[in-house]
Amino acid sequence: AFLVNDISDEVYSHLIRGILEVTGSLNIELIIYETHRNNEREISCLVQLQNSNVNGIISVANLADLNSEYQKLLSKQFPIVFFVNPNDPRTPIRGDLNIVTSDAEGPFYATKYLIDLGHRDILFLGDPKTPRFRGYRKAFESTDLPVNEQLIVNCGDSFDGAYRYIKENF
Repeated sequence: AFLVNDISDEVYSHLIRGILEVTGSLNIELIIYETHRNNEREISCLVQLQNSNVNGIISVANLADLNSEYQKLLSKQFPIVFFVNPNDPRTPIRGDLNIVTSDAEGPFYATKYLIDLGHRDILFLGDPKTPRFRGYRKAFESTDLPVNEQLIVNCGDSFDGAYRYIKENF
């Protein structure tokens, strides 16, 4: 099961698509609950899940305030993966509970991978003031290759901005 605050959120909708692709290829049924950032709704969903035949939960919960139902599941060693935002200072990073992705490390490894394949003209679409851009730049620095400033396109930090740029220019 996947518990998400807002299905229409750009990040989560892409995440849900990826999870559905993987679970579908493994013939695993995915149940999605939208909590609307409402603690009572989240507790209700968790109670329903405990009474069902769910094998694990992926959650976008607030680790600073894990409710009693999460505590109950964790005490039973029930498989839960928590997605957290490491850039939010209110989010406690608990290695025993969550997988943390870095907005800088992901772009670093993706860009480095492309460089290692021999690619040099790697387009950056996004906001150059973000950790994602720092990861992109760091990949070039780690290989002593120059960054082509003409390939840095500031189209904001949204999928829509990047999509519009690609559609208009390619």
